[in-house]
Amino acid sequence: MKKPIIFSVLIILAGGLMWGIDYLSSVPPLNKTALGGIVQEPKVVRDFKAFCDTMRDSKWEPEAFQERIDRLNVYKQQKIVNASEFLNLEEYMYSAYANSIENTYTDWKLSCNVPALKDIHAELKRISTFNSACNSKLQAPLKEVASFYALLNMPNKVEKIIRGEFNAASYNKIVSEVQSLPNHFNSCSNVNSAKRDANNALNKFKNFNVNYSDALKAYQIDPNFSYTLNDFQTLCNEAKQEGYTYYITKLKESNVCN
Repeated sequence: MKKPIIFSVLIILAGGLMWGIDYLSSVPPLNKTALGGIVQEPKVVRDFKAFCDTMRDSKWEPEAFQERIDRLNVYKQQKIVNASEFLNLEEYMYSAYANSIENTYTDWKLSCNVPALKDIHAELKRISTFNSACNSKLQAPLKEVASFYALLNMPNKVEKIIRGEFNAASYNKIVSEVQSLPNHFNSCSNVNSAKRDANNALNKFKNFNVNYSDALKAYQIDPNFSYTLNDFQTLCNEAKQEGYTYYITKLKESNVCN
């Protein structure tokens, strides 16, 4: 009687062992639990993140980014990652790519090559629209680029102001714009003096207008007073030197500017 019982027990144990082996083999090996009860990310996820990290620490390379996009799309198509993993990896990949563009922009600030900024700026704007995380990450460089272009354009804006008639509202507005210009492009020879030069030009224009107004009042009282005529001639020379077109015309109309 004992042998049949022992044999039956052995069969049951063997069956249980085979079921256990079959069950364990059916569990995806990528979803194992690490020590301490913390769920470990699948190896394919960890490997792809490491692949993105190499891009995060590098300079901007569109080809490298496209390589990662293509690989992630293959993972999705072949169901190597599920929908949730795909979205998380996509966000991680874009974040790393945003970092690489920012790295290139940081290097660009050492040379401030204006033509080279066009493509960097376009990509900064494009990637900033991917999600709120990219937008937040790239807001600082985008604001800096905008301020750089404002610096580049400031000489033209100042010239437009000083060629016309002095207007307190317009003057105060552009002075406020100049004051808001950044100082973090000091290494850029093409714009590092733009803010200072704009301030100097605007202050000089304002002082000129005060002197012109005083001389005009004196001239209206006595057009033949020699000191007034001398003042007008000095203002005429300054207007020509600084490019005050409106005042050159006005002085010539009064026959006090040759």
